[in-house]
Formats: sequence, C-alpha cells, structure tokens
Amino acid sequence: MHSKDHQPFFLQLSAELQQQLSTLTKEREAAIEKMQALGANTDELTQMNLVAYMVQDDNLLLRPLAASRLGEIGDSVMIDALLMLTKDADDVEIRILAVQVLGDIGHDDTVEALSDALHDDDDSEVRLRAALALGKTGSKLAIGSLSQAMQRDRDMKVRQHAIEALGIIGDEALIPALVTIMENDSNKETRTFAAEALGRIGHEDAFQPLVDALQNTDFPPIVRYYAAHALGLLGDKRAIEALQIATSDSHSWVAQMAGESLEKLES
Repeated sequence: MHSKDHQPFFLQLSAELQQQLSTLTKEREAAIEKMQALGANTDELTQMNLVAYMVQDDNLLLRPLAASRLGEIGDSVMIDALLMLTKDADDVEIRILAVQVLGDIGHDDTVEALSDALHDDDDSEVRLRAALALGKTGSKLAIGSLSQAMQRDRDMKVRQHAIEALGIIGDEALIPALVTIMENDSNKETRTFAAEALGRIGHEDAFQPLVDALQNTDFPPIVRYYAAHALGLLGDKRAIEALQIATSDSHSWVAQMAGESLEKLES
C-alpha cells in the first residue's frame, strides 16, 4: 500500500484533532471567563457559584478551577455542601475535588467526613486524596483514622499517603509504629515514607532509629537515603557524626543526601 493511500485517513484524523482542540480552547476560555466574572469576591454567593461550577458536567475544565478558588478562599461557609458531595456524588472526580477543598479549608468540622471518605470510598484515588486532605487539616482528630489506613488500607499508595499525612500532623505516639514500618515493611517505598514521617515529627525518640537505619547496610539504599534525609529534617546535631561517616557511603546518592543533611545541621 502506497503512502498516498493513507492520506484520507490522516486528513480525517487531523480534522478530528483540530475539532477537539477547538472544543478544548472554547471550554478553557469559557472557564476562565466565569472565574474572571467572579472577580476577587469571597462572599457566600460567590462560594455557592463555585460549588455549582464544581459539579457542572458540560465544562470539565471549570471544575478544578472552581475547586482551587474555593480552597484559596478557605471559608467554612460551604462545608455542609462540600460534605454532601464527598458522600453523595456519583462522579468520582467531584468527590475528589470536594475532598481536596475540605482539606484546604482545614476546619475540624471536616475531619469526620474526610475520615469517612478515607475508609468507606470504593475508589482508591478518593481515599488517597482524603488521606492527604486530612494531613492538610493539621488536626489531631485525624490521627486515629489515618493510623488505621496506614496499617490496613488495601491500596499501597493510600497507606503511603496516610503515613505522609501523619508525619505532617506530627505526634510522638506514632513513632513506634512508623519505626516498625521503616524497618520491616515488605515495600521499600512505603518504608521511605515512614522514614520521612519520623523526621517531620521531629521528636528525639526518632533519632536513634533513623541513625540505625542509615547505618544498616542490609537495608535497601533508598531507605537509607531517606533516613539521611529525615535526620536533616529532625535537626538533632547528634546525627552529625553518623552523617559524616555516611558521606563516604558506597552508594553515591546516599552519600550525597548525607552531605546535604550534614550541611543543614552544621549551618
């Protein structure tokens, strides 16, 4: 078959792509226009409009723009409407956007609904976003549900981001569980999340387990890399000696991170 025989197909494909691009451009322009029409307003009517835009299905580009704007406003006025969306919306994307906005608002009143989404939603992406949103609230009320997800969620990524959220919230009572995960979890990436969380919690009880992890050459290099990173986050100057030794590690990237953390502690 000669190349000229393909020309009608490619011409048709090109026309379809041009049409799709034109549609996307129009949707984008319409979405931006609606956002601009709201100006800098943050009143209740504006927020109601933004929630309505989040569930609008004839312009998918409008949804994330509206959610982002609601998050920036950060007002608790629309909490009830957003809570309903996390539970009742059939569209997964809407549930995700509602969860994200509730995390940005960061009010204690959102923790229960976000915890429900973390444990009850069948979609792993919704549960993952709920874990991150709970971390953004910074609320100690979220620790119980996040700890349960960290230990039991059937999706590895959800477990990892529950660990991340717990590190952001910070509670020294979590240290033993995080140490166990860092040292023993079957997934090495999950172990790195635990190491970083230990550094972020910033309690002296995390010091020795992180030093031991850095020095344990039986551990995967990526775990030792994050142990070095976490020691820099921890800020305990007792780690200087261990980090100095690790700057000569046979794995260059472990050595590099040890050097970066060492600079933080020595500055």
